[in-house]
Amino acid sequence: METRAEVFDTLAALLRGHGYTARVDPGYRPVIPGLNPQPGKVLALISCAPELVIGMCLGNTAQDPEAHLPNRSMKVAKARQTDPGPPLVAYWCDDEERPDNKE
Repeated sequence: METRAEVFDTLAALLRGHGYTARVDPGYRPVIPGLNPQPGKVLALISCAPELVIGMCLGNTAQDPEAHLPNRSMKVAKARQTDPGPPLVAYWCDDEERPDNKE
């Protein structure tokens, strides 16, 4: 079975091939309002692609797409606000292992 990192890497490459901005961030730290304490790092796919396109590409690349389907998302600031294109969104799974939260 493929790992989520492998699936997200393949997915990001496919999205870039279709002209979207896409990268995988293994150290993404979401800041979720109202959640205390703050969650740890997660493996996130950061892209400007619409959710429908991400889902379709995931379905075409993963052996078991439902196991890697993101169920959380949050807007991400661009490196430079003057960069053209649609806003970036980080997608990740709630069941993601968070190495810095292990006791």
